[in-house]
Amino acid sequence: MTNSILSDACSLLQVFEHSPWNELHVRTEDMEIYISRTREGCNPMKMASGCDAEQQPDGGKSPQLIKAMHLGSFKNNSAKGQAVAAGDTLGWLEVLDDVRPVLASATGVVATILCEEGDFVEHRTPLFEIMGS
Repeated sequence: MTNSILSDACSLLQVFEHSPWNELHVRTEDMEIYISRTREGCNPMKMASGCDAEQQPDGGKSPQLIKAMHLGSFKNNSAKGQAVAAGDTLGWLEVLDDVRPVLASATGVVATILCEEGDFVEHRTPLFEIMGS
């Protein structure tokens, strides 16, 4: 992390600390920061789906790409060819002591597992391809 980015982040924290805001979410081309005064905020890392799925414009004829919602160590819980339903746990992302599930966003079959067990993945790294049924 460059000194400029670190300095900007420190300045942002100071502004937030002295503001009336309960949450702050900043996204730029190079980074994303989420800050909340409580655990009740709508943290993007705690989204209900636990994944970032790209909807396909062809009505499900091509695989749906499931991407990591945050960085972390990838733990797989599925196999190629496995039938899954929306909400099934495909795997987990672990960072520090926080473990978040990666959930199937639709019913289908695991077409491809794009990461190896233990891979450290970044935000929006493709993890799975799900072929709709």
